[in-house]
Amino acid sequence: KEALSEHQKPHVLSISMDMWPAFQSAQESVLPNADRVHDRFHVSSYLGDAVDKTRRSEHARLSKEGDKTLNKSKYALLKNPENMTPKQKELFATLAASDLETVKVWAFKDTFRDFFMCVDVQQAKAFFDNWYANAVSLGNQFLTKVANMLNDHLDGLLNYIKHRTTNATAEGINSRIQQIKANAKGYRKFA
Repeated sequence: KEALSEHQKPHVLSISMDMWPAFQSAQESVLPNADRVHDRFHVSSYLGDAVDKTRRSEHARLSKEGDKTLNKSKYALLKNPENMTPKQKELFATLAASDLETVKVWAFKDTFRDFFMCVDVQQAKAFFDNWYANAVSLGNQFLTKVANMLNDHLDGLLNYIKHRTTNATAEGINSRIQQIKANAKGYRKFA
């Protein structure tokens, strides 16, 4: 059974989704008049992945040289500063004082949060253009890949500023469901 009637579909203004092509194809066929919105949840996930891949690569290189600077830094670098534990804040302060590429990529991730605070599409476009140019000029392969993907989906990002819609609640529920499923592995019966 369909969630929306044929009468309702033309009245849907926006749809919040990931940048995955299958979702976009479904939106184009079912809700072609709705604006596609890419929200902070998905952008943050992609940028966090760029930070983590950079950290792993840099950590492997440094470890071969006997440098343990990035040991146990994964979770400190994946969190936003306001969510860090005191120990993670202390580790992050040490890392931030270094010239590590991981820290530079993290700074681009953190700075992009300001995009979602832009008051209008024009301000958001100017912010993005500046952020994108600087991100690509860093020359980090992981950040550049994400920056190019965001640039390819810029209309959907700017639509967030226009509509301020998000699917964070649905993503949160899905995360809980996945957690329950992971915890239930190994049980043969529901009881």
